[in-house]
This record gives sequence, structure tokens and C-alpha cells, in this order.
Amino acid sequence: MAVTISYSFTSIAAEFGVNETATGNQTDVALAELENGNIVFAFVDDEVVPTNSNVLGRVFSATGAAVTSDFVIQSGASDREVKPSVMGTNNGGFIAA
Repeated sequence: MAVTISYSFTSIAAEFGVNETATGNQTDVALAELENGNIVFAFVDDEVVPTNSNVLGRVFSATGAAVTSDFVIQSGASDREVKPSVMGTNNGGFIAA
């Protein structure tokens, strides 16, 4: 879950779920603000097989509205992916590892 907070530390919008996947574990969340004010979240998802996980991402507007569905950033086909990191770039995109 996430919530958008103003500079005066008050909630701007209701809590919202970061991931669409409801089964398995979604952990190790990283986030970054994009040039247009959107926020990209990256997180580990072990929904399929706990020993083989993926890093997924999802983009939200500054008010918490989903801009994208979950998408694969890195597939851990034979290994467990952990501790993603994400950084916004000056052209509106992002880099994730």
C-alpha cells in the first residue's frame, strides 16, 4: 500500500495498492519520481515460484492513479531477484536494476 502525502504531511489521496498481483509475496519496494511528476515503483514478485522471482514495475500519477499495469523489469527465470533500485531520468523515463 502507498499513500500520497503533501508537503504539510497531510494525506492528499486514499491509500492505494502498488501491485496488481494478489498472490505470493511482493517485497523490496523501490520508487522514484519521474520528470512529469509520475512515480515509478519497482518490487520483487515471487508469485510463481518462491525461488525464482521477477522484478515488476508500475507507474502512478502524483495523485495515486495507476498509469500502467504491472510490467516486468527483470525476469529471474533461474535465480531469485532481490533489492531492485529505480531512478528517474531527465528525459521522462527511468532506469531500473
